[in-house]
Parts: sequence; structure tokens; C-alpha cells
Amino acid sequence: MVNSANKKSEGLSASSGSYGPPHSKLPQIVPSSRCFSCDVCCRFPEKDSFLRPFFTREEIQAAIRTGISPKFFPDPEGCQIDLIPNPLPGAQGYICPCFNAENGHCKIYEVRPLDCQLYPVALMRNEQGQGVVVGLDMKCPYVQEHRSDTAISAYVQEVASLLDSSEMLHQIDSNPSLVQRHQDDVIFLYPVEGLTRALKGQRK
Repeated sequence: MVNSANKKSEGLSASSGSYGPPHSKLPQIVPSSRCFSCDVCCRFPEKDSFLRPFFTREEIQAAIRTGISPKFFPDPEGCQIDLIPNPLPGAQGYICPCFNAENGHCKIYEVRPLDCQLYPVALMRNEQGQGVVVGLDMKCPYVQEHRSDTAISAYVQEVASLLDSSEMLHQIDSNPSLVQRHQDDVIFLYPVEGLTRALKGQRK
């Protein structure tokens, strides 16, 4: 999701990335200024896009407390959010109802879900569908611009390590829909071995 409140460093640094609001569990690498000039995040060509964000039960409750209508969450125990038509004049496609299309800000940035914190990292199945990997989504303009920088691949490795922590393993194992299907336009793939074992019921 788009960053509305926090100005992140313009420099590309995986190890010193800002964690954004206090609830953030992952470092952020894309500067806010770049997010605000982007027309990709939070917008979708189809109403039932498989890329629309997933909210856990706790994240749904947090979003509702900030003013998002419960009607956008078909399953209060955890689900992908329902999208709405883009309200801007002449605009096509759909947007997340937590997204303000007029100013490009997220209405719930302070409590945005893990799925949104991850982006532009994609958490998905590997090509064989047997394991879990993370990588960078080439649909993100920032990733396209910086794909040759060594720090950006190091950032993916850092996120992969964080996702293998006990707290993250529990959250994702309890909400396996956070792991998306394989996408061909994701680069710098790194395995998340602990999560792979957890989702197979083989956590050690």
C-alpha cells in the first residue's frame, strides 16, 4: 500500500529501511515520494483480482475501527477485501476501499495489513507449487527502476528471514491465503523454508 504519513529514506538500503508506523513488522524500501507518483498500488483491473489484499481477522477488526465498512469483508475471520469501482472521473478498473484515489493515500496506513506491508515483495508458491518463496514484483515501477541495485536483492533476503521468524510463521500459517499463487513477473526469488515446512504441517 501507499505510504501516507511516514517519509522514508530516499536512499536504497535494505539493512537500514524504515519500519514505518509502530505496528509495522517489515522494513520498507520504496520512498513515499515514489509511491505518491505511482498509479499501480491499490488499483486493480478486475473486481475479483487475486492480488487484492488479504486481511486477517485482527486486521479486519483494526480496519473497521478506523472507519472501513464491514461490508467489504465477506468473511470476518479473514479474507481478501472487496474492491470498489475507481471513483475518479473517467477512471477505469477498481480500487481498494481503504485507498483514497483523490490524494493517493491509504486511509488505514497506520494499521495496514501484513499483505500491504509486504509489497513490493510477493509472498507466493514456487513454480512447482510445493514450496514458499518471496521475490520482488516487477509491476512496481520502483522495482523496475532499481532492479540492478544489489541492495534491492539483499532486501528480499532480509524479508525472507523475517518471514521465517516464529511470530510471522504463526500469523501466516494461521492465514495460508496470504501466500499467493506463483507469478512469473516476480524476480529475486528466495525460499522461505520455515514457512514451507509449516504449511506442510512439518514445523520443527
